[in-house]
Amino acid sequence: MNNWTILEFTSPDPCRTSLVNQDRKIVYTASTNEPPGARPVTTYADASGYAFASLEWRMYFSDRLQIGPNGEKRVVSKWLKKRKGGKGKQA
Repeated sequence: MNNWTILEFTSPDPCRTSLVNQDRKIVYTASTNEPPGARPVTTYADASGYAFASLEWRMYFSDRLQIGPNGEKRVVSKWLKKRKGGKGKQA
């Protein structure tokens, strides 16, 4: 018995794509808004359009992730583990 669902990206751009199931129905979407003079924001939504997360891109500081429409914006580097040995070094 196979309990796996296979999803496929509709675009090679992970910031502007949909994930579709085997029936080609949209399951999730990722869309990026890049207003002039403002930080880009990638929004992740389910098939109903509910935006369950957003990622604010920042040039000089760590990006910020918000889970849920009213969630706290969290600095990504504080919860993603860094590679052992620091930048540019192999673990």
